[in-house]
Amino acid sequence: MANKPRVIIAGAGQSGRALSLRLQAIWEVVVVDLEPGKELLLPGISYVTGDATSSLVLKQAGMQGATAAIALTGRDDVNLEFCRLARQIYQVPQVLSTARQSDQLKAFEELGVLTMSRPDSVASTLQSRLERGKRTTADVGLGQGEILEVTVLPNSPVIGKSMIDLSPQAWLVAAIYRKGTLVVPHGATCVEAGDRVLLVGEPAILPSIADFFRAGESEFPLQFGNKVVVTDPKIEAESQYLADHTKALGTTLSFDEAGCVALLPPSSHWLDNLGLTKGSFVQRVEAPRVPVLLARGTFPYQSIVVAVSQGRGGEVELAIDVARMLGVSKITAVVVLPPTLVSGAERLADLERALERSVRLGKAYRLEVEPVVLRGNPVHQLLDYSRNFHLLVMGHRPGRGVKLTRPDVSRLLLLRSRISTLVLCKRGR
Repeated sequence: MANKPRVIIAGAGQSGRALSLRLQAIWEVVVVDLEPGKELLLPGISYVTGDATSSLVLKQAGMQGATAAIALTGRDDVNLEFCRLARQIYQVPQVLSTARQSDQLKAFEELGVLTMSRPDSVASTLQSRLERGKRTTADVGLGQGEILEVTVLPNSPVIGKSMIDLSPQAWLVAAIYRKGTLVVPHGATCVEAGDRVLLVGEPAILPSIADFFRAGESEFPLQFGNKVVVTDPKIEAESQYLADHTKALGTTLSFDEAGCVALLPPSSHWLDNLGLTKGSFVQRVEAPRVPVLLARGTFPYQSIVVAVSQGRGGEVELAIDVARMLGVSKITAVVVLPPTLVSGAERLADLERALERSVRLGKAYRLEVEPVVLRGNPVHQLLDYSRNFHLLVMGHRPGRGVKLTRPDVSRLLLLRSRISTLVLCKRGR
């Protein structure tokens, strides 16, 4: 017994007794409570009858030299005084407590006491049981819901996405549990259906991120960051519109909270037709690791068209997410098939498969995706077709060189589009 660290527990209620019995194997446990007779419920555990806020009683209990003190009475004022004595008079290294009233937490924190809010802990536990596929914890980290575990369902848009693709800002994927194995995620690690993903981030947005991971609930722009960044007063109205009709927590001038960056497009020049101008502006589009809105004033976005690229670039998922946020029931997905001699049969087949996938994805989220196939020059066809819509959503691969013999289609689109354009930069793995 003498070699065990000593812990003094104030309160022999159900929590105090349960904790005492759990700790007695490796701790010297001493319980202090006003009510005599409860020692019968604690066989083998030292019990002191008395006031846990009395220095004399605590001295009798052996608070001097104790390694830890835990306050578990039913009164916050008693718990606070017990912790104050343990911390300031007896210099106990570890002092913990529960609090019934959330407004008392600050007083405990000022004493340096690790405190658990009983209402928040119960609510968190019940929420975890109620919301299938999503679990939170109250006894790890700050206990404020900044850690969540979520199970990825088969229709989640994050399936197949790498950590680089996701580009988290105010949150991150801390671990992936896959078929009984722990996967420590790195840049190229991809999410799979059935993964249990451990998310860490700001408590205000993390439940939304968990819903997005689980089943693709519309959360734009929280999967990227908190707010819409306004870079020019001329586009403040459109930026505010986007923030008001999505899950954004408002607008900001700071890039630290960016979930979407709104830019004022430059005036047009005939050389834009060749993609040879506006290099510095294109760099501004490519710099943020979040979607960029080229605000051309065609809001509200009552009709949305997405330029579908090869593979699984993410622009379709983004268009669906934004459409659902805005209450738009249908989007139009467009591919342009250049002549076979120019692109090759394999690339044409890839584009057709991408279009088919867009339609299936829309069905999964109960959103109509109208497929449209155009033929000819991709830039000319897309610019001409999109002019009747309010918002163009497109992907863009940063860092491509400008060549007259092989122009960058996405660069030309973002420079020459005449409607507001939401650009998702797709970075290589």
